[in-house]
Amino acid sequence: MREIGDVGGTDPVRDQVAILSGQLAELEKSPGSTNLRELTAVHMRLGGALLDAGRIQDGLDAFSWVIERCGEADDPSIRLSAGLALYLSAEAMYGREDWSAGDDALAEIRRRFSDDADLAVRALALTARAKEASMLAARGRFLEALAVYDDVLSRVPTAQEQDRAVHFERAVAQALAEKAEVLRKLNRSGEALATYSEFLRRHSNSSDREVRSWLCVVLPGKASVLFHSELYESALDTVDDLLVEFAGDLTADREALADAVLTRTASLMNLGRDEEALTSNDEFVNRYWNDASLPQRRRALGLGAWIRRRLGRPAEALQLYDRALEITDGLSPHSVAFLALRRAEALTDLDRHDEARLALEDIVARGHRDADEGMVELVAQAREVLDTLDSQAE
Repeated sequence: MREIGDVGGTDPVRDQVAILSGQLAELEKSPGSTNLRELTAVHMRLGGALLDAGRIQDGLDAFSWVIERCGEADDPSIRLSAGLALYLSAEAMYGREDWSAGDDALAEIRRRFSDDADLAVRALALTARAKEASMLAARGRFLEALAVYDDVLSRVPTAQEQDRAVHFERAVAQALAEKAEVLRKLNRSGEALATYSEFLRRHSNSSDREVRSWLCVVLPGKASVLFHSELYESALDTVDDLLVEFAGDLTADREALADAVLTRTASLMNLGRDEEALTSNDEFVNRYWNDASLPQRRRALGLGAWIRRRLGRPAEALQLYDRALEITDGLSPHSVAFLALRRAEALTDLDRHDEARLALEDIVARGHRDADEGMVELVAQAREVLDTLDSQAE
């Protein structure tokens, strides 16, 4: 590990690195440097500080000292440090997209600590196993991830053990929530709903904040599956549960909450409750419109426009479609064409047929350049509207 040098006193992270490096140097040259627990603690803190400072390799070197010397220690708290050093090393390696090295670090935790005599060490091993599944899912290796999630859930400890090591409960909660999400992405709706329900049965009344934070994954996911299964009333109930759970919680995942509000809006529309849907959509705008990082803002405009058309307010709908098309970041050609088609329909509602015709002809031209299945369907819809305009003009 290279020397820190003179870091000054303006950067708290660099200052922390300098302080810990000094402490370590003193410990290593002192007669009492055989105190493994103290040396381990300083190496762990130094490794974390170096990672925070962007000194990834130096941080990994600090953790390597712990991994090499502490994994076989008699003291379980020192063995736990070795497992944690491996876990933090894996996260750092994943952060720099060194997938193989990250996988190897987590696998080493499993090999060395899954059957450890200490409960807390075994809980860390289970957490690492859940992380393995998570990283497989993040790379689209869904079937492999499902097998690992099932392995985590097969190792569920007794209720008494969970009470003594909250990390057991956290690992199980993570495995259930993420397994359900993978099943949802695979369109295995029945299995996804069963897994969401299992999470809620086990963890909805948990006193652990980290476990309860997974509700911000589970409830929006469950609502989405219910919506796409045309179980709109159940989707509404699930969204309401979510909004009650996280009311006023500034740490909650805003993107997940925003998705849930839009699911509620769309569910109300499908139930023919358009005035309530409009109120729900306006709630989204009031809550989230100023957060430009949320990708759902465009969808909210599109839903708001669609509702207004259904309520016989095409001029307002046209304004919203225009605003939606102004938000171009990350918009696919298919999405542009979809919004343009709905905008053209709003123009026909207003008898602005020439403008509608130009927009529809542009959609047809786009379809010749991008002939995927979704575009083919939109082009067919555009042609239908054009045929209607032609027949009205005759």
